[in-house]
Amino acid sequence: MRRFFPKRWFVLSAALVLLPLLALVACAWQFRIWSWRDLQVYRMMSRECHPVWRDLHWGRIRSGQDVEEVIAATNPVRVERYGEFVRLNYQEGLCFTGVTITAKDGRLASAAAWSCTWDRVFFNELTEEDWKAYSDAYEAHWGPIRKQREEAERVAADRAGD
Repeated sequence: MRRFFPKRWFVLSAALVLLPLLALVACAWQFRIWSWRDLQVYRMMSRECHPVWRDLHWGRIRSGQDVEEVIAATNPVRVERYGEFVRLNYQEGLCFTGVTITAKDGRLASAAAWSCTWDRVFFNELTEEDWKAYSDAYEAHWGPIRKQREEAERVAADRAGD
């Protein structure tokens, strides 16, 4: 009696199913894209972000690296220093998309790319206490400047009203 599915047809059918599946997994592994959302974010970053996102995505910039080396290698648009923290910004002015890297004690601790509709955290070693310390250092830097500006605006308004 002949089998309904000969062995070679079964092997061929299995190969036709498994080979594309293996190719898909290999591509996902290579490009580090594991979901539909990952693919969409990857495409958005490639269109909208500073090229430094590629270094973050491929792991050429990673947690623990020296911040001064990263500054020299990537030439950020703006470097902000707040006490023990350094913030690297790769977008100019008011933007709806950007890449931001934060360092603590001279070592990279957090990196993210973001937009209005998506975000990608590459790494984040900062604890809630670290973020609170960053926020306090940020406010200690900008608070007096903001108050001085508000006072100057108030004086200018008073003069205009006289």
